[in-house]
Amino acid sequence: METNPTRRYDPDDAVDFNDVSVGDRLAREIVPPSYNVPSDDHRSKHYQVDSDKPFVGRLVARNTLQHSIRHCLLVDDTGRFARLSAHSTSQAWAKNQEDWKVRDLGSDPQLTSAWDIEIDDLGDMKPEEFVAEWVRVLFDNIRHEGDLRDVIRNFNGNTFTLADNDGRWTTVKYTLSEE
Repeated sequence: METNPTRRYDPDDAVDFNDVSVGDRLAREIVPPSYNVPSDDHRSKHYQVDSDKPFVGRLVARNTLQHSIRHCLLVDDTGRFARLSAHSTSQAWAKNQEDWKVRDLGSDPQLTSAWDIEIDDLGDMKPEEFVAEWVRVLFDNIRHEGDLRDVIRNFNGNTFTLADNDGRWTTVKYTLSEE
């Protein structure tokens, strides 16, 4: 059985979502540290690294509780998404566990399941259809730089709670694929 080798991208590497694969590792300095950092900012402005290269993408979701495992969702300038995870600095047993590991890549979100659906007045539409369309619109808005931190709650990698100001909410599980 042949396995595909994974790659580690160092802080001085130029990184593109079209080059990385699931399982590859990204040095912590390649991923933006907060929502307020544009993807074209230089890493040296935010980390003590000697690099004039921009971040790999724009941070659009991350888990905010202090977990031993961190999760985040990034989008690049082409609208391609990457879901990453890493051990927190205090929980990592080795330096490579602090690296962000690519868990999922793609430009097309696919809803795999939804539960705790609290949505009224759907008319003839089934709740699962509504949620699938809601997820599609959400990811399309993210591509166009909409600030949706209030819509995505309890982000935990491939699951999150989707909520709006009208009191509708649901918990979803998704995967990324190519269109």
